[in-house]
Amino acid sequence: DDFMIEEDVHRQIRNEVERLPEAMRKVFNLTLLDMSIPEIAETLDISENTVRNQRARAREILRARLKDKIFNIFVKHRNGSDGRYRIRYTSKFE
Repeated sequence: DDFMIEEDVHRQIRNEVERLPEAMRKVFNLTLLDMSIPEIAETLDISENTVRNQRARAREILRARLKDKIFNIFVKHRNGSDGRYRIRYTSKFE
């Protein structure tokens, strides 16, 4: 039963990520691949500030779209000073 709930949560998150604007989706997906801000900026040939802004906006959009069913979906964890983030999500239902 927990597996089905978790699978449904994963599906909902994936669907909402796919709805993001293309540039924002690219930044967000590279973040999920554990790429640093400088790495993403270089890969996409955009500024580091654009990466930060796109990532933050994506998190805001996803949080707003998924808030009715999921609480505290994406929590960033900085791993030292290398600019990398660890993304985790929880499936705490209200």
